[in-house]
Amino acid sequence: MNFDLFLISPIAFGRATPIILILVLSIFILLKRPSDIREILFLLHFLSVFIFNIGYFIAYSVYSPAGNSGWYLSIAAVFSVAIQIQFAYRFPQRFVKKEHHIVLVVSMIICFLSLIDYFFRAQTATVRLNETGYGSVYRSVYVPAGILLLSIWRIIVFLRQTIYCSGYHGKLDSSFSECTNTLKGKLRFNIIKFLISIKKIIKPSGKAARAARSYAILVTFEMLLAIFVVVFITTDIISETNLNIVMNIVLLFIYLGYVIIFFNKSNISFSFIYKIIAISMVVLLSITTTMGMFILFEFEKNYDNSKKT
Repeated sequence: MNFDLFLISPIAFGRATPIILILVLSIFILLKRPSDIREILFLLHFLSVFIFNIGYFIAYSVYSPAGNSGWYLSIAAVFSVAIQIQFAYRFPQRFVKKEHHIVLVVSMIICFLSLIDYFFRAQTATVRLNETGYGSVYRSVYVPAGILLLSIWRIIVFLRQTIYCSGYHGKLDSSFSECTNTLKGKLRFNIIKFLISIKKIIKPSGKAARAARSYAILVTFEMLLAIFVVVFITTDIISETNLNIVMNIVLLFIYLGYVIIFFNKSNISFSFIYKIIAISMVVLLSITTTMGMFILFEFEKNYDNSKKT
């Protein structure tokens, strides 16, 4: 193997933290022997995220056309979203019986269509060197569009979880007694029910409801990032380097948010020393990765300037 072709770029360095954290997290959960379906789905979701980040790391580190193979692994991002939808139906509580089976089939169809589209079109397209590494000239709109579509449903399910888990005792409760069995009464009933649902989302009651809403907020940020990627692919409004810096930073905080919320509500217990070690590790890796990424950028810039002179 020619190691001269392997160069950890600043953007690849930015993927180091999620890769290490997910690897440690996965090992920890496996050692706990998860039996709850929520824990298994949470693990599968992050294993998909792990493959996605490994793909980006390879694409940004292998300085040859072989680095293009990393982009095929990055399609795992769509599958991670589909798995998290199934997780959303069960976390914090299972609130529907059959709907998630239908959604599973539909989401898998979207995943495999995105996968097939990229595999066939990218293989027939030219592989060239760009500012971040080697890759196919074909940029799939279907992969981020699939993530966007599935993310909208993720938000809906987590908001429904918030409403289901949150209790309500207020003035609107007494209004139900005034609803008659007429068309006007039924309309009034649905309006009151809708207003109570909005109040539950804005101010959820209970730990479970707050956890579901927090997930909905994080998924919203992840969806906005997917929209940003789609806009970039279609317009090239910013450089690919800057796009990936944004992705690295935003995704890192989203992943950390998912982990914190889940373990705060799950049955997996942590001793105090585990919590201290975990917090220290996360903070240290986040700071060193972010600083290292920008330091490497400066080294590259200085090197390019010295070559020009």
